[in-house]
Amino acid sequence: MAIPCLNAKLYAVSDIHTDHGTNSSWVESVHPTRFQSDALIVAGDVANDLTSVEKSLRGLKAKFSQVFYVPGNHDLWTKSGSDGESADSSIARVDALERLCKSIGVETQPCTVADRVLVCPLLSWYERTTQSEDLPQGYTEDHLQGWMDFWKCDWTGIRGAGGGKSVQDKLREASAVNSWMLSRNEERLATLSALRASKRLPVVTFSHFVPRTDLLPAMDKLKFKELVDVSISESLDIQIREAGTSLHVFGHTHIPCNREIDGVRYVQQPLGYPGEPWIRKDQKDIARMVVWPPPT
Repeated sequence: MAIPCLNAKLYAVSDIHTDHGTNSSWVESVHPTRFQSDALIVAGDVANDLTSVEKSLRGLKAKFSQVFYVPGNHDLWTKSGSDGESADSSIARVDALERLCKSIGVETQPCTVADRVLVCPLLSWYERTTQSEDLPQGYTEDHLQGWMDFWKCDWTGIRGAGGGKSVQDKLREASAVNSWMLSRNEERLATLSALRASKRLPVVTFSHFVPRTDLLPAMDKLKFKELVDVSISESLDIQIREAGTSLHVFGHTHIPCNREIDGVRYVQQPLGYPGEPWIRKDQKDIARMVVWPPPT
């Protein structure tokens, strides 16, 4: 449903991780009436379990006229550990989250905000984009042995997924998952195209994962250099450009970003984990998280 208020604003946040008590309190602290005419993008990583995701999205939906959401990697964890049994597959979790959002009125498909802007959620995962000769100094795949997505997600049912436990196997699986996610975007992009033809409005897209390598900090500034292999979906940027977006919101790395590249502004506004010193307190103020209309 479009917001009737012509002064409506679009806000965006990612990585709210409400499994952490401080972050759960952040959701509760959002003013109950101030944003009733506004919309909010939640760019993934709400919580590790479905019950917490529902509680958090319901809490935000009560405070905003519209809430848009795509799942992040934490939202799709279904295993208890490296040898744990899956409660369900991560594919099933994607579908369960879609059903949940529909039942509580959270948007997962393209639609308008106040007849001023079109918002399009885009699914994604990550793919290996670096060649061995391009890997940064200090990089070692051994550091990825503990990357929890490899052990807490179950991608049974995706062609090219499964079949090995090495880091190389898991990186190949991740690329297959990314392709599967992007294929699910085709219907959304078709819907967006039809809306653009009839509405002729500017477009905002969003994802959880990072659509360009150059949106990461310089490698000498990046503490966890292995992020180059578990953050980026360059194939996603092709869909972003095809969508005709002027603004793309993303998350995942917990590193604030606001950059314009080739006519598209890329923004990351993470809540992040409590105690991450590079996210300033003022950057966690929801009132400062407006992304549309563009700040002047």
